[in-house]
Amino acid sequence: NEGSIDADLLCPICTSPFEESMYANQCGHTFCRQCVDNIFRDMSSCPICRRNLTIEDFRPAILRPFLNH
Repeated sequence: NEGSIDADLLCPICTSPFEESMYANQCGHTFCRQCVDNIFRDMSSCPICRRNLTIEDFRPAILRPFLNH
């Protein structure tokens, strides 16, 4: 039931639970890999904090840091 999932585990772009989560190494915001692939090819800033980013700034989120985010 997606309604019972903590908001911190939902992608702020697609609002679904993270799938293959990726984080921005400059600001730490996390998104789904597909959202990163679709949006950050043309975008130049984080939709949360507006920090300048490119698709190359994203790394796979590993479990422990992701849960502490």
